[in-house]
Amino acid sequence: MRPATASVEISHPGLATTVQDRGRAGFQRFGVPLSGALDSMALAAANTVVGNDAGVAALECLYRGCEIIARTDSVRIAVAGEGAGLEIFSRSGNPLRRSPTLESATLRDGQRARVR
Repeated sequence: MRPATASVEISHPGLATTVQDRGRAGFQRFGVPLSGALDSMALAAANTVVGNDAGVAALECLYRGCEIIARTDSVRIAVAGEGAGLEIFSRSGNPLRRSPTLESATLRDGQRARVR
């Protein structure tokens, strides 16, 4: 049986949105920088809320948030960070709900979420 794969489209990347994980600890002697998320606690918290392992890669949005569209049956999402939240919209663009920081939400195929 093939594992389920969530898929999203980044419809608006925002300003300085990157994909980050916990970094590459233990490889500095080979010239590989640690890198990773700026806020590793927020990364771990958001992953935990949606049921992922703490270090799974996620979108890190700095300054202005991004907008994503679900491209599979369902995608579980959450945001973490001071003052962050999600706005969820239907396929037709109607507002459905707001989700505060560290509260997960499920996007259905075609629904859109904006990080605020």
